[in-house]
Amino acid sequence: MAISLKSLKKTGVARPPRVVLYGTHGIGKSTFAAQAPNPVFIQTEEGLDAINVTAFPLCQSFEDMLDAIGSLAQEDHDFATVVIDSADWAEQLIHKRVAKDNNVATIDAIGYGRGYKAATDYWKQLLDGLDHLRSDKNMQVILLAHTQVKRFDDPLADPYDR
Repeated sequence: MAISLKSLKKTGVARPPRVVLYGTHGIGKSTFAAQAPNPVFIQTEEGLDAINVTAFPLCQSFEDMLDAIGSLAQEDHDFATVVIDSADWAEQLIHKRVAKDNNVATIDAIGYGRGYKAATDYWKQLLDGLDHLRSDKNMQVILLAHTQVKRFDDPLADPYDR
């Protein structure tokens, strides 16, 4: 098929957004996500006590996160937004799973970066589940993540936080 101006078409199918909100601890990431349309939180860390939201019990494992996503995918509900609070704590659960799979204490004990490579497969499962909610349940997806402020001792200038 030859490409020509006759092959042009309008695009712009309205789909729910995917959002990653990245900031320091206590800046209001969860409060922001709570303002999304009818949100449900998948907790990987504690910290929702001061906010009145609907949330799954605190995830203790990677499987808990997938179970929460699976229940949203399979059961009838009126939630419009799924919130992972937070991605960096979800990563810790993924690292624990990879370490368990390899019968070691930590992901670092696997060596040569193989543990982190294996973690990408679990991240893919998690993100595929969230994409399924977005495409099949028409849900917005919000991932909350933390940044860390650290002191940087610049050899050419005064130290500063970054």
